[in-house]
Amino acid sequence: MAADASGSDRLAALRHEADSLQPARAEDYRRIFETTADGILIFDHAGQLVDVNPAACALHGRTRESILCGDPLGLIHPDSHAAFQAFHDTVTAGREFSGHVLGLRSDGSTFHAELHGIPYRMADEGHYFAVLRDVTARKRAEQRVAELRAKFRAAFGQ
Repeated sequence: MAADASGSDRLAALRHEADSLQPARAEDYRRIFETTADGILIFDHAGQLVDVNPAACALHGRTRESILCGDPLGLIHPDSHAAFQAFHDTVTAGREFSGHVLGLRSDGSTFHAELHGIPYRMADEGHYFAVLRDVTARKRAEQRVAELRAKFRAAFGQ
């Protein structure tokens, strides 16, 4: 019986330790969310935006409030609406998503972005988040390389 009591005491101590760590861990996660260079958008189970990080705001040239109050499709160029729908369908089915979209800034300009979607549970409800990485510079470089290769082939008959 003594071993059982010490086991219960140990379990109680571990629970207390875990409870005391959760606020610190939440603060660490919040700090990561706020400072990462990639845009992060968190959606609830119904597809409504519930939070965005500063990088997502900067990518879209919008305030947090304007993003949260607006239609998520307003952040995506119409040419990428099908890709965004595929993202939504995939993550709401419980699977991860990776793809490419053309993001839309408040001034109407666009940017190329890798889009990764991950489903997760928060407060016992299904949520998902999108991670956007601006790859515009890489896309431009790839285009320039393709143009130079075409000129090389034209010049040297290859």
